[in-house]
Amino acid sequence: MTLHHLSRPAPTPPEDAPRPPANDHAELLPAAEFRANLDQDCWWWSSELYTLLGLREGSLVPSTEVLLHHVDPLDRPQVRELLGEPPAGATSLRLRLRTRGGRVRTMVLTIAPDHSTDAENRPSWLGCTLVGTLVDLTVSERHLASRAVHDATLHRDVVEQAKGIAMSAFGLSEDCAFLLLSYFCRSRNLELHEVARQLVDQVTELDPDQELRRQVEQVLAGNRLDQAEAG
Repeated sequence: MTLHHLSRPAPTPPEDAPRPPANDHAELLPAAEFRANLDQDCWWWSSELYTLLGLREGSLVPSTEVLLHHVDPLDRPQVRELLGEPPAGATSLRLRLRTRGGRVRTMVLTIAPDHSTDAENRPSWLGCTLVGTLVDLTVSERHLASRAVHDATLHRDVVEQAKGIAMSAFGLSEDCAFLLLSYFCRSRNLELHEVARQLVDQVTELDPDQELRRQVEQVLAGNRLDQAEAG
């Protein structure tokens, strides 16, 4: 596929727009961000997304086809279907991306409708706008899986409960939820069962009126919900 060189400026998110989901703790959960108007095929990519794909920022116009070009062919139909029928709420899936140099990266893609004030005030003919993140699990995936499997056999019950909470909060499969918990173990230098226990112990403090995803991410990042609310 031929990638078109930059011929128009990439759209910039409004200053008051909320950041894409699942990136409140960028220092703990590295993620590339994007924003897209699918009807107009108008995309904005963060600098991290260009880097992730092995591209120079501003070297091309982001588009649906450019993104799909970097998705592994085996995962491409699922991603194309997801973008073809945008979800009503936040949705996540695991996929593989190929960089410009051919390196394969294992990712978790999360997308959600843009509910910012700016998006709500746009005319209907502009179509659906999405926000999203791509979280890179490549570096730690094998190491974390090996370590976590051993840990999970010793603390199966609490780990299974924590996986269930993560699956519900992030819309992940069981395997992806396991990898997400494992990632935070490595980030915080804790055992899997320790992170799982913190999440399970605080589940009763989750506020049903607040976004579940962000609350669970606070806990996984090591922040107590009562302290976060007080701050």
